[in-house]
Amino acid sequence: MTQQGPTSNPLFDDLKTRSVVAVIFGCVAFFFVWLGSIGFSAFMGAITALMLVEFARLVKEESRLENLPRLAIVICGALSVFLLEFSGVWFTAIASLGLLIAATFNRKALGKVTVIGYAIIVIGAASAVHIRGVAAGFPIIIWIVLCVAAADIGGYMFGRLLQGPKLLPRISPKKTWSGFLGGIGLSAIVAIIFSFFSGGGFLNLLLFGIVIAVVSVAGDLLESSVKRKFGVKDAGTLLPGHGGLLDRLDGMTLVMVFFGALSFLTNLGERLSPDYAAMIGNAL
Repeated sequence: MTQQGPTSNPLFDDLKTRSVVAVIFGCVAFFFVWLGSIGFSAFMGAITALMLVEFARLVKEESRLENLPRLAIVICGALSVFLLEFSGVWFTAIASLGLLIAATFNRKALGKVTVIGYAIIVIGAASAVHIRGVAAGFPIIIWIVLCVAAADIGGYMFGRLLQGPKLLPRISPKKTWSGFLGGIGLSAIVAIIFSFFSGGGFLNLLLFGIVIAVVSVAGDLLESSVKRKFGVKDAGTLLPGHGGLLDRLDGMTLVMVFFGALSFLTNLGERLSPDYAAMIGNAL
């Protein structure tokens, strides 16, 4: 009689793969965030290119773009993000050219999903480059990433363990209210820890931690709705256990769009509030 080893928990069959890939990708990303300047801009340009390739494949039934305009969109998006390091004018011009190509060469007139998706990906990556370049940009980026990661981990763990009612089953059948609330809770805990290190700003960081979790889930649901619309399970296969870069960074991208808009509207740091930037900077 053959002796069987211990059975694994089917709820977490992919946990090891997801964890290893997340740690490796996280270390690479951390290095470029730490490097900053041209190195980080080049990294974000490369990430933008890969995400746009996955996105073009995802929405091909709507856009039906030929190979040349699809390549032009990828190049415009990636190049514009990289050039933001040097010139906001060049970023705007080249990103707008990509947007024009996405709309003009789309076989279904405007192709709103294609155009909006392109804009969100490029603006999200550009926002990361912009925030990294302001006062205390490094710790701000790290803080945002940790809060998003906490929301994702909390959603995964609590959702799998507690299960219960679905959040939006027609869009994302696996997401539950328990995972959503667990993700918010874990992101809030990360924010609270930062407030202890900073010696102040407890309420500000706590509220932002909650907002980051909610916006991150919204980004995930937004991509899920697009995948469901076009009948695709994963945007790519680059990251085993996660799918593609777009699957991994959908929530992060929308959070960066949110902080980019906040930066533009409130002058956070050099463009953000100096007190806020210093507060987060002190947290590390």
